[in-house]
Amino acid sequence: MIRFVLLLLLLTPILANAQTTKELRRSAYQDAESGRIKEATEKFVKLVQSEEAVASDYAALGYILQNIESYKNALDVYNYGIEAFPDSSIVYIRKGVLLYNAGAHTDAIEVYTKALSLESDPDTRAHILLNRGSCYNSIRKFEEAAADYQLIYLQDSSDVDMLTNYSIVVAELGRYDDALVYLTRANRIEPENAAVINNLGFLHQYLDQHQKAIVYFDKQLELEPHSALAYSNRGYSKLHLGDLDGALKDVNASLNRLPDNSYAYCTKGMILQAQGDDDNACIAWNMAEQLGYTREHGDKVEKLLKEHCVK
Repeated sequence: MIRFVLLLLLLTPILANAQTTKELRRSAYQDAESGRIKEATEKFVKLVQSEEAVASDYAALGYILQNIESYKNALDVYNYGIEAFPDSSIVYIRKGVLLYNAGAHTDAIEVYTKALSLESDPDTRAHILLNRGSCYNSIRKFEEAAADYQLIYLQDSSDVDMLTNYSIVVAELGRYDDALVYLTRANRIEPENAAVINNLGFLHQYLDQHQKAIVYFDKQLELEPHSALAYSNRGYSKLHLGDLDGALKDVNASLNRLPDNSYAYCTKGMILQAQGDDDNACIAWNMAEQLGYTREHGDKVEKLLKEHCVK
């Protein structure tokens, strides 16, 4: 991994000698777009140290460092950028993405909320709301997530990412008819969107319409033959239709592609129990719990373990 030491507190502000700031900034972006990461990073470091630095220089430098997994340096850059430009939303937005990817969803929500208070552009606000809604969804605050997506919907009801996310949270809230409306609209706009197709299948599972669900998961696998999510979801529907062998085959295919899929382990335990293999069912549920099922999906595995595995 390439490592860069950022002397942001040690260097005094400097201006580029051989290039104007505008030329240096253009060259830095060209290097970044061409994959010349070391050169781009060095130039953005010079930019953020110059008296003509702008908020986007910090955002770009932090983004580069984040992409090369230099997360601590990226966070430092974002914090310096916020200190230098406290009224600019762009660095807050980038910091929010970093925190979200690190699993710090509550902190990311705080950052996105601050960004919203600074931003007036409707499209940028919609982007921030979409990200904040994802954070709320990740910590299972579905009402708050739905409220963010509703604001985007009122502005642009054709945003497929929003429609997809909105459908997920309203389904969690039991508003299945609304979820179907949003997903059907998204599917009409982008009929080959695999995420939309997956969620249509998932919604039909909620409605206990497993044969319809399988149709969508089959379609998703045509588009994404290696999708671990599609295999685990299809396996769940096959379980409920009584096809235990087919269900186990799908769930194992999912785990081969994504070994830390807690949802697939939960389903595998249910299949094994239905086949009379209680010991291995408990092993699967324990694995699901270790991988964070309760945090991600609710207390179903906890209940299964208490009911069938505590002796």
